[in-house]
Amino acid sequence: MTVIGTMNFLMYRLIYVSTSAVLWGNQIEVSPTIITGAAAGTVISGTPACSGVCALSSSVFPPQTPGVGGSANGESYYTTATTSGGAAFAYAGWTLSFKPPNVTTPATLNTTNGLAVRCDNAVPGRGPGCVVPHVTGRITYSQAVYPTFGAHLSAAQASGLPGATVPLHRLTDSALQAANRTESCKTGAVIPRPSGMSCDEYPFASSYEGAFTGGGSGRTFAGCSVTYYPTGVTGPTGFSICMINATENSSAGSQLNSVLYSPYRIIDGDPFYVSVA
Repeated sequence: MTVIGTMNFLMYRLIYVSTSAVLWGNQIEVSPTIITGAAAGTVISGTPACSGVCALSSSVFPPQTPGVGGSANGESYYTTATTSGGAAFAYAGWTLSFKPPNVTTPATLNTTNGLAVRCDNAVPGRGPGCVVPHVTGRITYSQAVYPTFGAHLSAAQASGLPGATVPLHRLTDSALQAANRTESCKTGAVIPRPSGMSCDEYPFASSYEGAFTGGGSGRTFAGCSVTYYPTGVTGPTGFSICMINATENSSAGSQLNSVLYSPYRIIDGDPFYVSVA
């Protein structure tokens, strides 16, 4: 075999989705960086491909002849049907064609995309929508807005509990959430609540790392007005509680749903991070 021409190129792949629609886009750009010999004038085109749950809505990748520093571009759109409460996955790709002048049979390159698109109809009140689940959601609370909540969250993570660098995982089962709260913030007779304060548990009851579903023993911290659990406990398993301002506690819980869970479609089992700044 004699090499009569070469083409080096960069390939850029983009996936874009809407959290309120099941139509999503798949874009590709092929940018030559070196062209030698008979590869000059190579015509590049592409045919879309998709695996998983996806139906092609539209596609465009006409034959293009980019030189060094130029690019050949293609774009396709897919829809991914979802079932009530369920999630479906799709993986988009392209079959690229490279046809130099005076060559009868073009060379082909099949591309695959390691990034999945997930569409679901599992978020109450939102209707169906799509996300790229490879991207892990995060909520950051303001220490200035949530001083007592933020202090407990920071102390809990500093003691080794997950959420800052090791993610928590969303739990949507209401019975298990209630079990998490019951296990951590036991009844007022057992763990009294000072006036104007409520019991804040971490990891959240709406996570699989919560007190009941995550297991382990409880801990607390100085200034938390809790004597039922010990202070000075460290490690990644277990949970903590603290008596904090009741209004803050309620608002922080609402923020978790309205700022993270719902808009970013964090469904059951999804990882997420939480921090204070």
